[in-house]
Amino acid sequence: MKIYFDKVQCLECKKYFKQITISHLLKCHNLTSKEYKEKHLGVSLLSEEDKQNRRINGVSKGFQKNGKIINCSYCGKEMYRQPSTLNDTNNNFCSLKCSRLWHVGPNSNSAKGKEYLYENIKDICMNCGKKFEECLNIKKQYSRRKFCSTKCFYSWSKAHPCVCTLETRLKLSTSRLGRGKEKRSEEFKQQCRIYAIKRIESRCGQAIPNYNSEACKLFNDLNRFTGWNGQHAENGGEFYISELGYWVDYYEKNLNLVLEYDEAGHYNVDGTLKEKDAQRQKEITEFLDCKFIRIKEEDMQIKGT
Repeated sequence: MKIYFDKVQCLECKKYFKQITISHLLKCHNLTSKEYKEKHLGVSLLSEEDKQNRRINGVSKGFQKNGKIINCSYCGKEMYRQPSTLNDTNNNFCSLKCSRLWHVGPNSNSAKGKEYLYENIKDICMNCGKKFEECLNIKKQYSRRKFCSTKCFYSWSKAHPCVCTLETRLKLSTSRLGRGKEKRSEEFKQQCRIYAIKRIESRCGQAIPNYNSEACKLFNDLNRFTGWNGQHAENGGEFYISELGYWVDYYEKNLNLVLEYDEAGHYNVDGTLKEKDAQRQKEITEFLDCKFIRIKEEDMQIKGT
């Protein structure tokens, strides 16, 4: 049996956690923190009314000697407040609900009364069918609650998992196509690329991109058979075009020839070259005014442009 000294054991499922959260109790055991403590720890928690009485009678940690007992400006309920929390306008409330209702009511002399358009709305919980009431802004009817408690929300979510249909997924993917691309020009991308390379070099020294060792073997054979001295990762390092922020797999300076060794990730499912690779090839060809040849790894067919 393993004993974890830095973790707490849940007495319901016997598992260890850093801390037992309310969400774990609701999702896994359908228990509130109050029910969990009463069931396993034998703790009888005080009601809100008992807590309020303890505060009024000065039992709560002796803070009453510095504070003051006042009445809520809306419902008249007695409450304890420390001097630092008292409002200068003499309008103090026991809850946010009372504050909203007071601002709407006839006793309000504040200009905020026009902004706080709240009303009590009665709803029915989607899970248990229980009627509950909430104070809601009239202009924000879309934010209405659908459940009477967090426990009901988790219970309903378990019974009704959200599963998107294929049609919905296609609509979502279509709506996101091209999002953000129109905001980034090719010049902006080029500046970001060059800046990122300079940042890496300033922190870590020379920036060296990853390369394919099989492609280097092919380039070495090509140099040996043709008598060229093309530059690649294992022969002087890949040729870097600092103005564009690109490295090329193979570059023969005397012939002004660029070779690119393409793995399967450079192509779409239908076999066409990906857009970013086509754009990269166009920029390099226009800048160097060179001949650009792509070597496809799958079939080793040479395609020139």
